[in-house]
Amino acid sequence: MLGDEGSAFWIAHRVIKTYLDDDEGLVLTSFDTSAAKKAIFDYFGLRHNVDLLEPHYHFEKNYYSGLCQKIAELARAGDALCRHVFYEAGFFLGAHVMAVLQKADLSWRMNSEGVNIVCRGGVFNSWDLLEAGFRDRVTPDIETKKIVHSIRLVFITSSVAVGAALLAAHVKFHLDLPRNHSYQLLAEFRA
Repeated sequence: MLGDEGSAFWIAHRVIKTYLDDDEGLVLTSFDTSAAKKAIFDYFGLRHNVDLLEPHYHFEKNYYSGLCQKIAELARAGDALCRHVFYEAGFFLGAHVMAVLQKADLSWRMNSEGVNIVCRGGVFNSWDLLEAGFRDRVTPDIETKKIVHSIRLVFITSSVAVGAALLAAHVKFHLDLPRNHSYQLLAEFRA
């Protein structure tokens, strides 16, 4: 899973691993894992730690990632472990963005209009939990290192099928159709 940090799968896996490592004494955590354990066990229908083998050996990423929604609920209710993992996820998402941008053409990334970053996936429904980590990661690169003039995170609300159809029309029939996607502005970061 190269480059999956910050995804719903990564968040679910990180919480499971933190709980399991702590419970088995491998790596102790300062966080209370009891709420995470209950969410994990309820979501996967488990009775014992060994039952965690099933969702890992018969892996379905979409189903596994669905645990992220339960973790988000715990985070919003104040669970410190879940809030921390979402902070880390936001930080990693910011790191991914900055890693790509620092290798992009300088004139493009320093354009006064800034760079739009398209956010896709259910994890962005939890932007309120990701934002602090993301902000803490990108702000120094924007304000001090001047890697990019500004970035706008946009969450596309139209179906991915629309984008696929537009691309197919362009490639197959050389049609340049309007690309007026519906989107929601998640955040903007400026120098």
